[in-house]
Amino acid sequence: MKEYEHSGQTIPKGKRFCACCGEVKRETAFEGESDHCRACCEQMLKTRLHVPGFLVCLALIGAAVFAAVLIPWGKSVSDIVRMARSFEEQHFLYSACDAYNVAVDRARAGDYALFGGSADKDEEEGTTTPRFFCPGTRVWREYCRAYARAYTRTEAAEFAAAHLDKQQIESTQPMASYAEASRDYDSVMTQVKKVQAQYTYSTPEDMPFDQIVKALDAYVESRDTANVRGYAAYLKGTASWYQDPSDPDRALRYFDEMLENVPDEYVSAYSGIAQIGLDSEQPDVLLRAAEGVLEKNKEHGDAWSWKVQAQFDAGDIKAAQQTAKEMRRVCPEDPLCAMLSIRVALRQEDLQAAAQLRSEAADKHDDYADALFNTLLSKRELDQSQEQFLRGYIRLSTYEAASCLLEGDLEAAFAYGYDRAFNYAYYYASITNDGSLMTQSVFNIAALCASLTDNEEALDTIAQYGDCDDATRDVINGKISLADAFCKGKAVLL
Repeated sequence: MKEYEHSGQTIPKGKRFCACCGEVKRETAFEGESDHCRACCEQMLKTRLHVPGFLVCLALIGAAVFAAVLIPWGKSVSDIVRMARSFEEQHFLYSACDAYNVAVDRARAGDYALFGGSADKDEEEGTTTPRFFCPGTRVWREYCRAYARAYTRTEAAEFAAAHLDKQQIESTQPMASYAEASRDYDSVMTQVKKVQAQYTYSTPEDMPFDQIVKALDAYVESRDTANVRGYAAYLKGTASWYQDPSDPDRALRYFDEMLENVPDEYVSAYSGIAQIGLDSEQPDVLLRAAEGVLEKNKEHGDAWSWKVQAQFDAGDIKAAQQTAKEMRRVCPEDPLCAMLSIRVALRQEDLQAAAQLRSEAADKHDDYADALFNTLLSKRELDQSQEQFLRGYIRLSTYEAASCLLEGDLEAAFAYGYDRAFNYAYYYASITNDGSLMTQSVFNIAALCASLTDNEEALDTIAQYGDCDDATRDVINGKISLADAFCKGKAVLL
């Protein structure tokens, strides 16, 4: 049997490479030691038409799933846009973006219902272009606005630049304002980089924080706009918390200043506030961040996670259970929803409920995760929603591993904690050069699962990229039990 390798690492246990279709599939998709999956073998024998499984999955996910399930194909672009607006009004911003995306695809496919039932004809080329792509088109304005509300204005500027030409962006609001915001942020960031270039420091305490603040204040004085003031406050806040985590109030003041000047950038500001709440174990601060985001976007998975954590920290397990239940009602397709439900079940020491939730999560999410894994291996870029799903899925896998460990199923725990959480994060980092998914929680659960299964090869691989923390070592060494760590909250591993 051939062994498929990528970036010096083998495909995770339980998967094999098909030499015919080029996909990485589960072992169950192969017959014996064959180098070809069953589907490809059947195609070779002309017994049926083969469509690669992960392509089918990809066709049913993201906007396509949204279109097939929530937006019947009989609906016109106008109907879909009205649906998107309704989602946006109700603060379901990710659903709004998905709906606008479907409207875009329908318009590209030739459904010009939104544009008066006609199209603009290019006389020279003899081609027909829907008015959707004309400067000032209403759908693009609304799509970009929803995107900025769901993420950030600077990300909305990148999104617009990827789909519209410069003339369209600069002549149309709100795209032009997002482009301006992006330029303002870059100009403020440049002031920080200029200061950093003058110093060499290896510890947070040595960061030239006072010099950074002085440079930013001078720049704000020279360009006193709301954008510049807001982004300068944001960078002061992040630098403040990095340089001196013993002074959360100073950093919080800067993030509050950002909210005062650029309230549309609430995601960035509240994310900074949430980090302070998490690191300083202040549940009231964390809860404030969660509620601030959820007021704007009910589908923000991280904010739901912050809320549950705040309730855990405050000792209110019943409230955490109610929050997890509410998230299941609001955004059931988010893997963080399953993660929070499992987490609550573990804190209640209800292993049976955790196992049931784990099974439901596997049925709902594993195929999509496998599809994204194949997408990564083929070096195709993931879009924003796919990246968001992968982040949530990796966090879900860490708690699925914890649930298996508590049941004594070490093999299944290793499959979740190492094969999925660690390997998916690793491949994402190696292919995209973005190590943000290689979190301490991922290293902790992967090292714990590898240690308890005596998998030296996995431990060696983990050690090449990071290490578990002291609390995890205490669990590995038997100083803290698994139940104390995952059920009683006596050690923060995940």
